[in-house]
Amino acid sequence: FPILGRRDKPSEIGVTAILLIFVMEHIELTERLFQEIARTLRTGGGVLLVVPNLLTGASLAIRSLPPRARQAVKRLLRGSDEVTDYPTFYRCNTVPALDRLAARFGLERDRLEMRSGIGYFFRFPGFYAWHRFLDTVSSWGPLRRFKGFIFVTYRKAA
Repeated sequence: FPILGRRDKPSEIGVTAILLIFVMEHIELTERLFQEIARTLRTGGGVLLVVPNLLTGASLAIRSLPPRARQAVKRLLRGSDEVTDYPTFYRCNTVPALDRLAARFGLERDRLEMRSGIGYFFRFPGFYAWHRFLDTVSSWGPLRRFKGFIFVTYRKAA
């Protein structure tokens, strides 16, 4: 499908959709990113963000580790070396932070889902049952905000 809009009306210039999957934690200047999203989206266009939630034990632990320690933990959990450990900043990895930044640049939340995932721990016996238990508990009302991943879409307002 065409990404660029027709150029006969200014409101139709720009991209229709932007997809950012596991990117936000690596963005140092989140305000600049949202400014560019708002600038390039056409009116009614949307952005889908898939973001690791900072409000999980794993994210807090990863954030607190220096790069070499983070690599060692990943090596232990994955059973192999990762090629690169990209810098992580976690400047916009909660729903309230995303909502505030999006609103500041004229983007309205369209949809929000909180999901969980097993991640690196699938290798360890018994972890799946523990994960399913935590997933069930975190599906209850206010505890949803502690699920591992944020899936959110924003639309550019008219």
